[in-house]
Amino acid sequence: MFLTYNFLASTLLLYLGLFAVISPQVLNAQISSSSSKYSIADLEILEREKSYQEFFAHAHDVLPSNRGQRWADMAHGMATSYIEYLANQKRFDRQTFKQVEELVRWPSINGSAIIFSKRTTYALAYLQNCFAEDIIKLTQSSEIGNGPIPLKNLIDEDSDPCVADLHDVWNNTPEVSREHSLAMKLGNLLWQYVQTDKLWAFYSFGARSQFAEFYCKERPLILELKVQASKLLASPHFDNEQVKKKLLSLANDSCWTAVFPSYLQDLEGSDLAKFENAFKLLAIFNQLSDEDKDYLYATYLLSDPPQGELFNYAWNSVQILGQKFERRVKAIQKLVRRDPLPGKTFKIADLKRRAILASFIDKNLPEYIDSYGEVCLDYLKGRKSFPNGNPTIECHDLFTSDLKGIKKGLRNEYTQAFLNYKK
Repeated sequence: MFLTYNFLASTLLLYLGLFAVISPQVLNAQISSSSSKYSIADLEILEREKSYQEFFAHAHDVLPSNRGQRWADMAHGMATSYIEYLANQKRFDRQTFKQVEELVRWPSINGSAIIFSKRTTYALAYLQNCFAEDIIKLTQSSEIGNGPIPLKNLIDEDSDPCVADLHDVWNNTPEVSREHSLAMKLGNLLWQYVQTDKLWAFYSFGARSQFAEFYCKERPLILELKVQASKLLASPHFDNEQVKKKLLSLANDSCWTAVFPSYLQDLEGSDLAKFENAFKLLAIFNQLSDEDKDYLYATYLLSDPPQGELFNYAWNSVQILGQKFERRVKAIQKLVRRDPLPGKTFKIADLKRRAILASFIDKNLPEYIDSYGEVCLDYLKGRKSFPNGNPTIECHDLFTSDLKGIKKGLRNEYTQAFLNYKK
């Protein structure tokens, strides 16, 4: 009995001694560690309370093996609600944006079309706000030299955080969700604020989509598509069918059809590089009639063109017009409707080249020389009204040349009209 009592007493003392070596701090830490792991029940409470930050901070406390459908539904619902809340509250600071981008990378959320729709709405609003704030800050310190710096030159593509955020939005979007609408909106933001050569990475989605006929009427896309097309048209020698295939890999038929009117406008302008590209492209797509080509080749040769394949075609075409009166008349009727009338060839700095080209035109388009001179006199004498100013800019160069085709009466009339005009 005594031994039993002593044994129990010794055991009790030993137990108490062992308990005593566990400090209160260690015990509290263990309790704290245990309580920091949230359960499904805890997450349900946070869901009801809309405690977004705490929910997402502890959603992964639940072990993967315990994350059933209820957990997935809560994560999806809270993410949708949270992003919508941020957009409504206009929470457009970078830290919040980064949180959203991190959230949409969760495997359980990444494939949700609903969440990506909400995230896209938020991200686009954030980016618009980001660039706008950037511009305000930069314009306050960018009044340099002769005036304000153009908007697109203010933002440095390589260092600006808004540009990096825009690319993050695209890169964080799963490929299955990278559709034309988002791509076009991101591209338009870049076009609006940044001088960049990366626009086609976005605009190509619109140009190849089922809605291309609508997207390809937008000026930013048209301009960028022309940049891309010009690279394919730059070769002096190319196979039309091969180039056409490459052009159709840039944009589909619907897109090109929508862009053709812009190229037709380039044919009526004075920018020779644009004229060349427009002529080549429209010819490849069979958008020019034989009459169009007659007129346009003549226009090109009158515009001080550079040597090249198109120059050779123009030379041969005008030579044929010199022998085909009816075709020549139709071409000249279109030529004289241009404003100003094409005539840069009459003012080429290289006198030898000028003489060769001007004489060739005089020989094969004699009626145009007469028409050009008549319009010039109408302007100098005030016989007609010309709202855009002098339509015959090279008139003086033409009449002071030694071209034999200029009628003597016209030349004399010009000399007198010019003297009176100078007075």
